Amino acid sequence: MHAVVHKPRGEEDKIKLSIAGKERTYYELNDDGLLYKGVGKQFELGDSIRIGFHSRTIKAPTGKKRRNYGFTIQIDDDTPEKLKYKKLGSKVTSADRPGWNYTESGVWYVYLPVKKQGYKIKVEPLKGNPVVYLRLTSNDLIKEGKFSEGLRTVNRQDRWRIETRQDPDSGTDITTTYWYPLLGNEQQQYEISGPTLVRMFTR
Repeated sequence: MHAVVHKPRGEEDKIKLSIAGKERTYYELNDDGLLYKGVGKQFELGDSIRIGFHSRTIKAPTGKKRRNYGFTIQIDDDTPEKLKYKKLGSKVTSADRPGWNYTESGVWYVYLPVKKQGYKIKVEPLKGNPVVYLRLTSNDLIKEGKFSEGLRTVNRQDRWRIETRQDPDSGTDITTTYWYPLLGNEQQQYEISGPTLVRMFTR
């Protein structure tokens, strides 16, 4: 699962953080915010991607154990989502600002289908919050391996049985799957124990 690290538009201030012996580049979230374009267009159409928002704020070696910070994210023209964190300090440091530490990472993931032009993402700070440093990544979701049994609805809806032949000229190699039709205003209700990854297929 190879991740792509995205750079915001413009000449934004950045900082290199030393994390577990490796340097990672984060961008400073200033008052104008950070703008990303074309996020996810590096992957194939028809695939799904996971976009990761990795954030930290600066912390003095002494003082309060936890720091509060937050920001908003807007994907294309969707309603902005407000994210807030309360994080402990960590051993993460930066040669750019000796004598300071950085908090543990706040992570938020969004799962989306690949678009030809990618996604436009706007990240803006919350008023009165300390400075935030952000790293934005994306990766495709690996489709290798087998899926578990399909889930059944808890509100007892009828299923359709569909048989698929791998070779149209052969009477063997038939795969049977079950599908729920979307009819009118009927709801499909499932009971799922988490955390887990659920995939939805349509035809």
